[in-house]
Amino acid sequence: MKSKRGNISPYRHAGEETGRLAEIIGMVDQYTVPSITTAGQAWNRLEKQLCSADYQENQKIMMAGSAVHKEVFRVTGENAPLPFRTIYTRIAAAAALLCLLFTGYLMLYQFSTTGTGTGYGERLFVQLPDGSGVTLNAGSKIEYKTFGWKRDREVSLEGEAFFEVRNGSRFTVVTGNVRTRVLGTSFNVFARDREFRVKCYAGRIEVITKSGQHAILEPGYYLTGTQDRITGLSTESDNRADSWIRGEFYFHNEPLVNVLSEIERQFNITIKYTATERRSYSGYFNDRNLDTALNLVCIPMQLSYKYLNDRQIEIF
Repeated sequence: MKSKRGNISPYRHAGEETGRLAEIIGMVDQYTVPSITTAGQAWNRLEKQLCSADYQENQKIMMAGSAVHKEVFRVTGENAPLPFRTIYTRIAAAAALLCLLFTGYLMLYQFSTTGTGTGYGERLFVQLPDGSGVTLNAGSKIEYKTFGWKRDREVSLEGEAFFEVRNGSRFTVVTGNVRTRVLGTSFNVFARDREFRVKCYAGRIEVITKSGQHAILEPGYYLTGTQDRITGLSTESDNRADSWIRGEFYFHNEPLVNVLSEIERQFNITIKYTATERRSYSGYFNDRNLDTALNLVCIPMQLSYKYLNDRQIEIF
């Protein structure tokens, strides 16, 4: 399996933010200005419709529109002759339309997220807007908001990633109910299903669970837990927690099903294993050859395997 370096590919959710923008556009489409309406009345009508849609959080943006509105009044005045009021009323409505569209664009930008992920059989290096680097393991994904990134550096992670964080504002990695906070450091985070593991390599990090448990990790410390609680804190004498970056995978009393899942991710295959007893594995494999990896796991566990097709393997 080859690692690859790539840019983040942006995508936006089609949920609440897109729905709000569609609502704004629909509101504009339905809006008409009677010829006898003054510029002030036209603006107030639009403003009431906007507020009724619960966009109060964007008052700063609306202030820009109010500035346009005031400028129209400065030119025309409320007491201008009817023909001029009609002309400038339409100018005010056009300005309001531009403000609404601009508001919708900023809302979509503010609430949008940027993200990228890896499929099975690949790794990816991603550079964040501040220059921090993230290496994603196979079958992993990150997301973050681009709006206000320098002020609030927060990344959501599913899977496993190695972070090299530049100094700056507080940097937070969210994995379900667990938050890992740092200022400038390098660390590894594993979060699959309900299990998480964190190891600090440089700097200092804090891990906080939803239940309120927290731990401070110095370089070399390794933390394990579930999404609800911290279960262990220890030191390690080697760098096995991040050895996956080099395509090497070490295990100590790891449930066998977890080891087989890692083989699936690294080689982009499906393994059929139906044993009911819980077994644990201690050992190693790398991602350079599938048969070698399977033998390293199966032989000491007294298991056999066969290919069902190019992408499916049965272990028995």
